[in-house]
Amino acid sequence: MKSRCLRGQRAQKILFKHRRALESECVSANLHNWIDLIFGYKQQGPAAVEALNVFFYCTYEGNVDLDAVSDPHERKSLEGMINNFGQTPTQLLKEPHPKRKTVDEVAKYKSKLADSAATQKDVFRNLDKLKTFFVELHEDGEALAFVGAPRLLNRSFIDTGILGDLISVNNKGVKYGHGWLPYSSRRKEVFTFSIDPLLAAQRPGQNLGAPFSPDIDITPNLFALTVDGKLLVTVGHWDNTVRVYNPTRMRIINCLRRHSDVATCVGLDRAGHHAITGSLDSTCIIWEILHSGGVAHAFNETPLQTLFGHDGRVGSYCLWASW
Repeated sequence: MKSRCLRGQRAQKILFKHRRALESECVSANLHNWIDLIFGYKQQGPAAVEALNVFFYCTYEGNVDLDAVSDPHERKSLEGMINNFGQTPTQLLKEPHPKRKTVDEVAKYKSKLADSAATQKDVFRNLDKLKTFFVELHEDGEALAFVGAPRLLNRSFIDTGILGDLISVNNKGVKYGHGWLPYSSRRKEVFTFSIDPLLAAQRPGQNLGAPFSPDIDITPNLFALTVDGKLLVTVGHWDNTVRVYNPTRMRIINCLRRHSDVATCVGLDRAGHHAITGSLDSTCIIWEILHSGGVAHAFNETPLQTLFGHDGRVGSYCLWASW
């Protein structure tokens, strides 16, 4: 009985030491390298060759289509090779994973947040100082379905007073492009807003060109604007497509047909590199946003991943920022 207790204590000590090692600063400082090798950009391609991280070709996802092999001997041979060499995980990242912050860096970040919170005023205790502005973005009788503006505004734009873009779309698929600037302490104006000249002249706006399905509600979940404001993504169309536009000229850039039923929602990650769409067909599809010179210009028409397993329609989304 005593020897059994001693063995149990030794096992607990081993587990305790392993846990401390896994949570140590050394492991934390190199965790991103492991992610790059297993799930990231060093899993395949020239980066994998340079990192000596290359495996037998049968182990990579999508390299072998067993259903297309009609010869039973060849199929059995391929299955044997896959079982022998194992299966490489799905490649999730095409860019280096960011390094985990150290304890000191986290402490400094929390201190900075605390200082920022201390200087900010509570909105609900200063209601008498708030100002409300009303602006008509569409004609009477048209419900506003979506309003979006770039999250990444060039600081020089704010300082010099050059207007950015604010996109609005109504429930009939009519888009207007307004000019605006958020608040800046360097300017006297609270903010600057300029209504679309077409609306000011009572002329019709730009149409999306593809009607929405009559079976779904026109909500903000059907639209998304990239962080730089260069691409407008719309779903909910009757032909099951995901459409990508240049919001300035409303020129269609991509017309993606991958869902087997109407797409019901679209969202982007905060970094602006990936998008996700959900559909009535119970699937979600992750798309890559292509950039040139740091500017979004199109979607990769081959999905990164199709996610199955939902029991019903997908009506909302959540895309983690690390994507």
